[in-house]
Order: sequence, then structure tokens, then C-alpha cells
Amino acid sequence: MLSKSHTCFPFKGSFHHQRCLIALLLCLLSGGLWLKAADDEAANGGSVRRHEVVRIGSDAQVATNESVSVVTVINGNAQIDGDVRGEVVVIGGNLKVNGRIRGTVVVILGNLEAGPTALLNRQAVVIGGEIHKQDGARLRPDNHVISTHNSPVLGGLFDWVVQGALWLRPLPPRVLWVWTVPLTFFLFYLFLGLILPGPTSASVRALTDRPIVSYMVGLIALVFLLLLSPVLIILGVAGAGIFLIVAVALVLVFGRMVVVQFVGLQATRQFQAPILHQPLMGLFVGSALFCLMYMIPVLGLTMWIGTFPLALGGILVAAARGMRPRRVPPQMPPNSASAATNPNVEAAPQTSGQTLAPIAPAMLQGRPVGFFMRGVATLIDLILISLINHLLDLHGRSWLLVWMAYHIVLWTWTGATLGGRVLGMRLAGPDGRGVDFKVATTRCLAAFLSALPLGLGFVWSAWDVRKQSWHDKLTGTRIEWVR
Repeated sequence: MLSKSHTCFPFKGSFHHQRCLIALLLCLLSGGLWLKAADDEAANGGSVRRHEVVRIGSDAQVATNESVSVVTVINGNAQIDGDVRGEVVVIGGNLKVNGRIRGTVVVILGNLEAGPTALLNRQAVVIGGEIHKQDGARLRPDNHVISTHNSPVLGGLFDWVVQGALWLRPLPPRVLWVWTVPLTFFLFYLFLGLILPGPTSASVRALTDRPIVSYMVGLIALVFLLLLSPVLIILGVAGAGIFLIVAVALVLVFGRMVVVQFVGLQATRQFQAPILHQPLMGLFVGSALFCLMYMIPVLGLTMWIGTFPLALGGILVAAARGMRPRRVPPQMPPNSASAATNPNVEAAPQTSGQTLAPIAPAMLQGRPVGFFMRGVATLIDLILISLINHLLDLHGRSWLLVWMAYHIVLWTWTGATLGGRVLGMRLAGPDGRGVDFKVATTRCLAAFLSALPLGLGFVWSAWDVRKQSWHDKLTGTRIEWVR
């Protein structure tokens, strides 16, 4: 039978000696690992190992004494002087190599420049550029190059991607061939407006009367279409759903024509010339306005995406209105007919013209403020709130709460924020007077609804007749000049 010390540890001795032996073994193990790491570093020439390098909108560089796993650069240039153990991908920039790349190299919309000390162990693929190789560079012979010089179509697409897509705008002004796209759509819009005047005017009225409802209905319909898109694709490949796909595309194009005409008509109604209020003029002016917005970075793509729910929602709301049963006008009372036939019955006094309607409170309000000047006032408020938050060291939710409290308190107390008071503006309620705490709070919360569709609810005041944003329409308020 073994003793207790033998059953606990395979070596003889006291427990203190056993702990010393374990510590000695751990030291030897750690020293071996350190020596192995030193040998690996010496084998790599003393290089510093890093993980992947990812850059978006900026340049990347791997120094001579560095070794990284992979390199990915979007909208920027890359320079490899050290060692890359994996792949290198550069999109929208040039790649300059003076070191070693062991993985595949992919350069899209840029050139590959190989220096005299460059070593590429695997294949290189260059799309929309060229390979410039200096003497001494070692590259594989089976590289793939698709240059824009050999394909005019690819060259034009390259210009659009560099000047348009990377700037988040659908219509870059210097790419001439792109202008044929809005011209083609304008002619097609004109054709749809001429053959479908009734549905067009009904959809425009729906957007004018119920813009928020139209957007929400269109957003729900678009989500439903996205969920059904796999089924539509499968049916389209099989040939059974090709007509349904074409029908959906035509409806979306018709809806965008309605949005363009609606924006143009809202803009032309700012002028008193009746000739500008025609649907054809609205379509022309709306197309010009959208082309201007499509040329602005970020805003162009935002407006292009944000108007899709509005385009589909206007059609659906107009169709729902058309399916409602029409109300029967009330019949004339019998006393009116007897009064008309009996000369002894005294008739009610009549005016020479139509009945005068009472003056609405909105007619007593001042001149509305447009989208641009409202943006300037918001910029002033943003600077002030940023200074306050910087002094109080507020971030995240606290910043948002200060922003909301700032607007609610000043709208209720003085009728305008500091930015609005500097420019001579005020917030008017439905009766033309100031707003109370309830209306101010509701308007502040409704502003999140205007921001939900990529800020389209704020931009709505740029073409609305009354210069109202979506949160103004929900609360019956508007921004007006006081001087």
C-alpha cells in the first residue's frame, strides 16, 4: 500500500519542495516560449507583427519592419513596404508594393504599382486600372487586368463610381453620359402624365393632403415587397412572375413621376403666374429640382432613397380614396321650392356673389419662413447647444435631452429659439398666436417622425406651400417672420 505522499504527488519530498519543483518547471516552459518567439522574430528580420489593417476614406501603410495579416482599404491608397501574410484588397485607390504579399491582391478602380523589391506570391486582379511593374519586381504571369482604356463602358462606369457613388450622389455633374438617365426618365414621365392625367392628379392631391399618411403607407408596402422579393425572383426566373415584376417596376416609376410633379407644383405655387401652375410645368420644375439635389453629396442619395415610400404611398392613398363611396348631396328642402314658385312667400336675401367665407386665422399670420433660413436658425441653435454640452461635459442621451428641453422651454416662453430670434422668426400656433407647453412638447416629439425617413420630413418645408414640415402639419404650427 502506497503512503499518502506517494498518492498526492509522484515525487518524494516535502510539500514545499514540490511547489519549488512546479515553479521551476513553469519558468523553464515560459523561457522556452520566449526563446521560440525570439527565434521567430529573428527569422522575420525583427519585424513587428500586427493583425489586419482596415482603412475607409484614408490611406494605409505597412512599414518595412511590419508584418500584418490582411490589408483592406476603401476609398484610399495603400503602400506595402513590409510583409502581408494574407490578402490585400484596395477599392477606389492605388496600391504600391515594395515588400512581400503572400495572399491574393485585388485592386478595384485603381492601379497596382510594383517596385523593384516587390514580391507577390499569388495572383493579382486589377479592375478599372493597370499594373505598372518596375525592373526587379517578381509577379506571377497569370494576373488579370480589366482596364478602362479597353472598354469605354467600363471607363464611364468608373467615372460614375469615383465621382458619384463614392460621394453618395446619383448624379455627378462632370460625368456627361449620366445626364442621359434623367433626360430619359423625364421623357417617360411626360408620356405617363399625358396618358394618365386622372390618376396623376389624384395621386398629387393625396400627397398634398396626407403626406405623412402617404409615406407611412408606402413604407409598409415597400417592406412587404422586400419580404416578397425572393418569391418574385423565383417566379421571374421560372417565367411566371415576370409580368408581376414589370408591373411593380412600372408602378414605382409612375409613383416617382407623381412625386416629381408634386414637388414642382409646390415650388411653382410660390409665384402668382398661372402659367406656372400647370402639371407640365410642375413636372419640368420638379425634375430640375431633383437633379440639383442629386448632385449634392449625401443629400442626393438620401433623397433618391427617401422618396420611394412617398412614391408608392401616394398611389395607394389615391386608390383608397377612389374606392370610397361618394356622398349624395343633400336635397333641397320643400320650403325652398314653394318659396321659389309662390311670389307671396318672402325669399331670403341673396348676395350678388358667392357666400363670403370667414377669415381663417392662418390668413392673419405673417409670412412663412422657408427651409434654408430655418436651417440657418437650427445651425445657430446647434452651436449654442454644443457649447453648453461641452461646458457641462454631456454626451449621448444627455445631449439629446438638453436639445429637447432647450426647444420646448424657449418655444413656450418666448415663442422662438435663440437662433430664430436672431433671424427674426417666431413659432405660431394654429390660431396665429404663440404655442403653449403642450403644443411645444408635441411638436418636439413629432420632429423625430420628420427625421425618421432620412430627414425628408424636414426638407418638406422646401416645397410646401405653407412652408410646413411634417411636425408642423401634425401640430398645426409654422415658422413665420416677425419683421
